Amino acid sequence: MSLDINHLFKTYKKYSKNKLNAINDVCFVVQNGQILALVGQNGAGKTTTIKCLLGLMKADSGTVSFDRMAINSFMAKVKVGFMPEILHLTDLISARSYLMDLAYLRRVEMQCADAIERLGDLLSLGREILARPLANLSNGMKKKVNYIQSVMHQPELLILDEPTDGLDPVSRRIILGQIRSMADNGCTVLITSHILADLERIADTAAIMHEGRVLQSIVLADYFKSTQSCNIRLKGSIDIFFG
Repeated sequence: MSLDINHLFKTYKKYSKNKLNAINDVCFVVQNGQILALVGQNGAGKTTTIKCLLGLMKADSGTVSFDRMAINSFMAKVKVGFMPEILHLTDLISARSYLMDLAYLRRVEMQCADAIERLGDLLSLGREILARPLANLSNGMKKKVNYIQSVMHQPELLILDEPTDGLDPVSRRIILGQIRSMADNGCTVLITSHILADLERIADTAAIMHEGRVLQSIVLADYFKSTQSCNIRLKGSIDIFFG
């Protein structure tokens, strides 16, 4: 069940006449059980690519499919988990109510009820914390709630935008281990992060993005096996370094 992105284009209007190519002919494939990391500077096009492939933003052209189905079909959507970098939460309800509301919308309430408690305990969000209004949670706690909503229904395709940013080291280790375990059990994973050490630990391949294009795709294990490091120079003498 692969995620296939083919010739994706998206332009933004810039000022009154000019256009900005946010993503320009982006193509890549994430195979079943594989973790692909989208890597690049701010503004490289990573988040725009994710929004377009999820249908949260309309691409100008190109196709996206998962398990040979259009990504915006209902059958494909129920298989997807998405963790945005920033989740705009409804502050007045409790964390547990928020998560259960999402489970209801996905029609998997029974499946998610136990998962919410289990994941909450794992990430130090016990019952008392999950019962608090979201407005009373710290940013780190909200980040953990964001992660729980993306995985509680056991998705077959998991898309994570900066999942460990702002988390404590213990929570980072737990979440990274879970992501790797999910992939080992057949989940297809697309992840972005500016913490390259995190990606080195779990990713199978990396797609290097710059100015809206995928410049290079690398199999990380091959680079570490042959050279112990990977140093990629982008336009303007900017380096991306693995290892």
